[in-house]
Amino acid sequence: MEIKKILYPIDFSETSTQLLKQAIDIAKTFGAELVLIHVVHFNIQPSFFEIVKESKEEIIKKMYKKYDNILEKLEISYQMNFSYFLAEGDPFKEIQKIVNSYNIDLLVIPSHGHSSLIHNVLGSLSDKLIRHLNKPILLLKPDSFDI
Repeated sequence: MEIKKILYPIDFSETSTQLLKQAIDIAKTFGAELVLIHVVHFNIQPSFFEIVKESKEEIIKKMYKKYDNILEKLEISYQMNFSYFLAEGDPFKEIQKIVNSYNIDLLVIPSHGHSSLIHNVLGSLSDKLIRHLNKPILLLKPDSFDI
């Protein structure tokens, strides 16, 4: 199996940002393109936008700008080009779309190490991806590497 494209879902939490270095190292090892995806899930009451005085579109525009700045720094730091997607919707469905449409060979997924109570109540995106996608998946745990 040849690995040309690796997908790394990132939510910009401390864990996913720290483990990104490991995903970069894996991509370099395989000589693969690293594709990042950040999914925004607006499951928010309309009144939220009145409180923050910004529209959903304004928030997304700011997120794109932030994402562009972060990726520019990564490309300079690691001398590597990244492809990235910012999607809105259900994280599983959006990741599944990218996997299928972009011919992803491997998913490298950060695990947040939530307790079993949180996992049972909220479910796990990682579990859903493992069960439903027909692609190899490497799950990174925060304590599995020296960061």
